[in-house]
Amino acid sequence: MSKANLVKDTIEQIISDHVDLPSPPQVVVQIEKALTGGQHGLEYLTKLILFDPALTARLIKLANSPLYGATGGITTVRDAVVRIGLNATKNVTLLMLVQNSFRAQNPVIANYMSDVWEESVDIAAVSAAIAKRTPPFSIDRAMLAGLLQNIGSMLLLTRLDSVLKNLKYPKTLEIICEAHGKKLGAMLMRHWGLDAELIEVVESRGDWYRDKREEASLADLVVVARLHSLAASGDGHKYPGICAVPAYEKLAELSFQSDESLAILNEAQNEIHQVKQLLTSH
Repeated sequence: MSKANLVKDTIEQIISDHVDLPSPPQVVVQIEKALTGGQHGLEYLTKLILFDPALTARLIKLANSPLYGATGGITTVRDAVVRIGLNATKNVTLLMLVQNSFRAQNPVIANYMSDVWEESVDIAAVSAAIAKRTPPFSIDRAMLAGLLQNIGSMLLLTRLDSVLKNLKYPKTLEIICEAHGKKLGAMLMRHWGLDAELIEVVESRGDWYRDKREEASLADLVVVARLHSLAASGDGHKYPGICAVPAYEKLAELSFQSDESLAILNEAQNEIHQVKQLLTSH
């Protein structure tokens, strides 16, 4: 069977549910049940998180980061959850564990997957920095949204890894992911029970001139964050200017003048760097 047919069959299998979609991290499911059931509080959530030492360390590190106005002092999971908040803890837990859901053995696919993840981490970090300065957006929601924007591509690359054994050209993967990543990402997020606002972020990827409502949305914030990330990477010339998109003007009305955005993000470089370190550590 040709590579084109293998790709077509793989995508059709995912869409038709013939291939099981990955489940969300179990600890996230347990936290969600605890929050929606209303029967468990802070102590229960603390115990759930303590079962994962790596997650414990990263959550404490985030609680001590400048994003939350902290300069240290948090040494326990309980205090970290208090500082971040219960719902934010659920969001942060998901974004810290989501990378483990996707792996590839083919070196070409694995390298491209690493590039996609690195882009996602950068968008997540910039999204968090913008959210901190743009009320009423929450830092954790913005960070999670930025990280999940490419989740459909991560899913697709994982599935293609099992069928494309001799792939040599990463450009092929880029074309496939651009064509199908949004649809598969939205499907996976619905399967995980994530809300419509986060799904809209995925479905808006690359829709630079989206203008669906008067007020700024989380999807608008991530559109702007991605354009900032692309500009910083040197690829900004391939895409619309940041100030030219409707999403930017909506955010500017909330927090900054249109010519202040880059200066604000330059000031936030320490925060962005710390978030990127957090999301790429294991």
